Formats: sequence, C-alpha cells, structure tokens
Amino acid sequence: LPTFGTRWLIPRLPRFTEAHPGITINFATKLVPFDFAREPLDAAIHFGDPVWPGAKLHRLMGEEIVPVAAPALVARLGLAAPADMLRAPLLQQSTRPRAWANWLEHQRLPPSRALMGPRFEQFAMVSQAAVAGLGLAIVPRFLVEEELRAGSLVIPFDLPVTGSEAYYLVYPDAREHVPAVIAFRDWLLRECQP
Repeated sequence: LPTFGTRWLIPRLPRFTEAHPGITINFATKLVPFDFAREPLDAAIHFGDPVWPGAKLHRLMGEEIVPVAAPALVARLGLAAPADMLRAPLLQQSTRPRAWANWLEHQRLPPSRALMGPRFEQFAMVSQAAVAGLGLAIVPRFLVEEELRAGSLVIPFDLPVTGSEAYYLVYPDAREHVPAVIAFRDWLLRECQP
C-alpha cells in the first residue's frame, strides 16, 4: 500500500535496520491482493478483511477516518457544523469509493453528495489536494499526522469513523518459519502496539 508504506512504515524502518542489519527490505506496490505463488514476495501489508487463502495474517491496526481541510478553506466556507461541509468539493480516494458516504451516514447526513468531487488514486494525493485547498478529504488520521502537526491541514469536526477493516501483515504459510519474516513480523507487531 503506497501511502501506508511511505507515510507510516518507511519512517520507522531505521529502527528495524538498526536491530537487524543483515536483513534487506525491498518494496513493491500492489493495490489488490495477489497470489504469493506467482509473486516473488515474502510478505505484504494488506488492508481489508482478514482473508487471504494459504497465508498467515497478523492484525496490525485499524484506522480512524476523519475529514480534513486546509485552514483557509475552512475559514472561507465558514464551517460551523458538519452539514456545512456539503457545500465544499469532497475529494475522493478511488480505492475507497464509499468513504465519504460512510462518514456522512455516521453523522446522519444525506450521502447524496458523497461522490461529488475530484478523484485521486492514493491517500497521499488526496491529502495534498486538501492541503492545496481543492476541497475536503476523508482520510485515516494516522496518515496525515504530519500535516495536522504542521497546521497545513485541520480536522474541522473531530468525528472519527472506524470500520471493521484493518491493516494486516500477510505472508504465505510456506514462509512462516523464515527467520527474516519472523524478525520483521515481531518488529512490526511491536511498532503497532499502542
């Protein structure tokens, strides 16, 4: 998963490489599940339900989905209540087409405008579009922590929605005793502890 890898995993990898200098991690981007028998990969990070035939799955974390926007856009629109957000373009993330509808439904708002806005392929693109003031984005909070700290994004209404899906470390049954996979699994599970 590109944004998870870029924004969450890679910044933490120096701790892994320091503890395990003999293990090299190579990255490949796959946006959908694949067959480990056909791909030369030892493990994957999967978002979704804990289903992957012929593989071991370890839950890493869930996510809180929140609306975010550039502070100037929030001020310009005069957002005083969640319903006011329906006046703004709602930035879309193509692999999560129901994200806005789910959030709006949880706030008891009509989802009729849930798909009204430009579409982007990755969360990194959606969050950058929000920083640029193109509209409101609906994103996992942990993927925009840096922008929130810097003030380039704000959460106009801190009303998070959590889903049943989560991030999982996945590896084929045949790789479960490989020392490098075990080391990475154990390190990653520790990193994900609250």
